[in-house]
Amino acid sequence: MIDQWEPGASQDWSKWDHWNQTTYWYSTTQYDDPVWGKVFYGRARRDVNGHTYIYNYLPTVTINAGTTYIVSFYVKTNTDLVQPFRVYFTSVHTYNSVNVQVTRTYNLRANEWTRVELLFTPSQTYSNQKYGIEFVNVPDGQEFWIAYPQIVENQYPTQN
Repeated sequence: MIDQWEPGASQDWSKWDHWNQTTYWYSTTQYDDPVWGKVFYGRARRDVNGHTYIYNYLPTVTINAGTTYIVSFYVKTNTDLVQPFRVYFTSVHTYNSVNVQVTRTYNLRANEWTRVELLFTPSQTYSNQKYGIEFVNVPDGQEFWIAYPQIVENQYPTQN
């Protein structure tokens, strides 16, 4: 889980590197929800390619060849939206070389929580990896609420 790599990161969004990153978010905040725990709220700002991101670059992680991983989180929007999400892992030494990426599209319903799951098995081991989630072709100003981010080393992420 993310907590294995950075204790508390899944329960404190301000520890993520995208926090207050005005290139990708008009605004960011977090709040405590009795059901969802620590919830991130942000208004997406499209970058020059039309995307926005949540990401955590330090500490770096190692992903091992032949190990199945699943990156998951819950997301809610204020409008119905067809939204592709892409998980990526890239070397800490380069920003342009993506070692692993998986994309999946979700039909999000307004004001309903949806579980996003991105499954992958790398063909080789990569160390010193930064990781993140790309919101592909995101509508500018789109509101998102995000909870329970996880990276798990199997096909079954922790259920709530």
